[in-house]
Amino acid sequence: MYKRQLRAGLAGMSGDEEQHRRIVNEQTLTYQRMQAHHRTFHLTVMMGKTAAVRGRADDAVELLGGLFDPTDPHFDARGAYEVVYYLADAANAKDRTDVVHRMIEVLAAAVPAPWPPILQSGIDYARAVAADDSMKQELLETALKGPANGRPFDRARIQLTYGSWLRRQRRRSAAREFLREARGTFERLGNEPYAQRARDELRATGEGSPRRRGTELEKLSAQELQIARLVAEGLSNKEIGERLFLSHRTVGYHLYRMFPKLGITTRTQLAAAARET
Repeated sequence: MYKRQLRAGLAGMSGDEEQHRRIVNEQTLTYQRMQAHHRTFHLTVMMGKTAAVRGRADDAVELLGGLFDPTDPHFDARGAYEVVYYLADAANAKDRTDVVHRMIEVLAAAVPAPWPPILQSGIDYARAVAADDSMKQELLETALKGPANGRPFDRARIQLTYGSWLRRQRRRSAAREFLREARGTFERLGNEPYAQRARDELRATGEGSPRRRGTELEKLSAQELQIARLVAEGLSNKEIGERLFLSHRTVGYHLYRMFPKLGITTRTQLAAAARET
């Protein structure tokens, strides 16, 4: 069951909303029948993170905020390390600093110091997000120099937030430096939703992003694009299936559908196209 849940999370994060919704609906019904409350907690985490990544801030605040509300049935502050960044982002988008402050207070009470690096990094970021403008720059700098410095994805999220704030302060030249680096990291990591946010912020500063190559790949679904990139890494259908929790037959079916979309006939051509993105 956890494998299916992970598949739902990967689908949602990469933009395959249809598969995400289908698996979530199936898992919700299953867990309700089983009365498996610990599993519904993990399902809530996955759905909330997906909502935050896809820009559905209201949904993310409702789902993830409950993890830090003692009156909510899914309350579990000690088990919710991984959502701190996501909830901070969503609450920031909706100007819900109250939710961020509550999260920090609950975590500080529930988890004894010293905090593990992943939690310290998240709380540094949350404090920066919830701060007023007089303190925001100092706290964002602190977050960048903390444990997130060794975590590329988290560091890029801080840079995106920092650059966005600088742009709103009309400090466009400084903003571009952070936004360019964030965009590059997200693109290297293959996180298209966050990469697009960085591009949009850069565009708002007056700078466009370089036109990406391999536009034919835009015809592919999110999951097909994942498979294409793994083909470019030299993985077999079986290895791709193990990575994405699919059968090798399902991978083969996706490849069968992808070739005519791209006007190619061989795996080598697919790999070459994927490397150009």
